[in-house]
Amino acid sequence: IQLNKKKYQNKKILKLYYGQKILKIQLDELNKHIGYYISPNGFLSTSFNKNNSIALAKSKILSDEYQSILFQFEINPTFQEITFVEISETQELIFNIDTIFKINSIEFDISLELWKIDLIYNNPIRNKLQTYFQSIKKFRNENSFLIFFGHLFTELNQSKQSEIYFDILLDCLSSDHEDIASIHNQIGNFMADKGQLKLALEKYQHAYEIRRKKLPNNHPHIAISLNNIGLIYKDEGNFDKALDYCQKALIIDEINYPKDHVLKAMTIENIGGIYKEKYLFSKAKTYFLRALNMSKSVLPPNHH
Repeated sequence: IQLNKKKYQNKKILKLYYGQKILKIQLDELNKHIGYYISPNGFLSTSFNKNNSIALAKSKILSDEYQSILFQFEINPTFQEITFVEISETQELIFNIDTIFKINSIEFDISLELWKIDLIYNNPIRNKLQTYFQSIKKFRNENSFLIFFGHLFTELNQSKQSEIYFDILLDCLSSDHEDIASIHNQIGNFMADKGQLKLALEKYQHAYEIRRKKLPNNHPHIAISLNNIGLIYKDEGNFDKALDYCQKALIIDEINYPKDHVLKAMTIENIGGIYKEKYLFSKAKTYFLRALNMSKSVLPPNHH
């Protein structure tokens, strides 16, 4: 057994295989998640020998509930982030447990009489995780990996999965868990995105009450809650109430971020939006310009 990536550095793509039987219900679940990212439960053993993998997939059928599956992997071995060991005697590569693959396609091969599931590792997603975690800490003021992981689903264009994830957290965690307010807040975000303003407001207010009881008065999460509640009132047309909440949020932001900061810029922009709805365009312009200049000072030039 050897850790030998140099041997494959000149190859653009490695094609590897793994044959297995899985329950039909598992196959149905995979079919629902084409385009999603998955990670093996343990070390993943793959083979260069396609025929052996097909034979393994088509070995003795356990029952009608099982389906024969040929997993086909496309790997770019030049990525530094991917880790594997080679077993030369059996033509196998074993990948680390944290390797992440994207389900590219699932189709039934009539000639082989089995299902083929194509998975790709064509971008170093692991390398992005730490960077993304840092951006979550900066832009959302979140340090919890539980919350970060839920936001990651959204970043990977899996918003529904993110919503399911936070619903599960809400069911599983105790009411006094340190992340429970952030979970309610995030579920409120989902409701707001759907236009379910009443439900969103309930979630935001619940998160706010939890935070008021547990956190210092000027904690950044208090400002986030005030902002969210204010934006719901804005969407409902209650502009005076919206302005009151967002201005309270800005007072807290000024304490926590005496210099330019992206969260403070967002609060200032929110206030500008409320003034715009009140037809106070001169005030709106002042806040919008202040938010724009602050954002330019703290965000990279290519940020959207």
